[in-house]
Amino acid sequence: MPETLVCPECQRKMRLPDGVLGKKVKCPTCAAVFVATAPEAAAVPVPPPVPVPVPEPEDRDEYVSPPPRSWSSSRAEREEPEVAAAPLATGTPSEVQNEAQAWQAVQAGLKFHMAAHICDLAGIFFFLLLIIIVTTASSEPRFESDPFGGGRPMRRSGPSPGALVTLGLFATLAMVGSFLGSLVGSSFGLAAPLKYGTRSMSVACLVLAGITTLLFVQAMQGLVLAVPAFDRGRGEQGGVVVGLSVLFLILLEVARLTLLALFLRGVAACTGFRGAASSARALAILTPSAILGAMAFNLLIGLTVEPGTAVSVVLFVLFCAAWIVVLVMGLALLARSIRNIDRGLRALASE
Repeated sequence: MPETLVCPECQRKMRLPDGVLGKKVKCPTCAAVFVATAPEAAAVPVPPPVPVPVPEPEDRDEYVSPPPRSWSSSRAEREEPEVAAAPLATGTPSEVQNEAQAWQAVQAGLKFHMAAHICDLAGIFFFLLLIIIVTTASSEPRFESDPFGGGRPMRRSGPSPGALVTLGLFATLAMVGSFLGSLVGSSFGLAAPLKYGTRSMSVACLVLAGITTLLFVQAMQGLVLAVPAFDRGRGEQGGVVVGLSVLFLILLEVARLTLLALFLRGVAACTGFRGAASSARALAILTPSAILGAMAFNLLIGLTVEPGTAVSVVLFVLFCAAWIVVLVMGLALLARSIRNIDRGLRALASE
């Protein structure tokens, strides 16, 4: 195919036959000699991309929802374990070993607190069952007549005294186990570091657990002494003392549970788990709000309701429900704190 060349001297265009490329040629106009080479392809300018106009939304404040995530990715995010932002211990190997032993003691104390919460739940269940049985039973004795005639009373209907005594005994033992577990758990918590007030919270929990245990024993003793006095019609004063003791006992237990939540917040802050620290702070706010709010509601409504009615039973159930919610949330937070400390201990062992 013939090629068209341009003379580099006079800029004349020449048409060359085939097979001349790479050889010397002579311009017929200016007699200049040059090597015939194929002309370079002219660079074709590429037009810039035309921007596509994007229509603006009618409402600029309109919420645009993000693309939906798959179920597997959201589940993986939920199950992703927490990562501690700070090690449990630093320093020389001996100091690290001592800190690790202290955290093991704190972990054991949290397990005792879990056992105390479980006993507390069992005690509330038995007390709730006992109160429901007693209040729903008729206060007047009812007798079944003799089926053979004569109108002789055969037996008294209603709850069995043995069953009531058994429920009361189980409830008392469960509450005693709860107080003892709190005492032991708070004692182990004294090994916690001084940072974030964890040790001072543990000392306060220990003191409150001891006072609560003594007050509970005194309340049970007063209740046992007040029952015969009620039968003789002279138990009003003992009943008032027992009621005040139980009220003070509830206030002390609310304070102890709140301090325990603050202790767990300090433990989470020491180990660097921010999620657990936020949950503990929320529990510390919820504990007095839920329980004291339910108690105040019971007192306000209970003043206008006769004891032993269905309304009083419902109010007592609502009060127990507030306790149960707080205890279940505390159990979940205790289990979470134990797992976090275990992760920190495994990280120390692997270093």
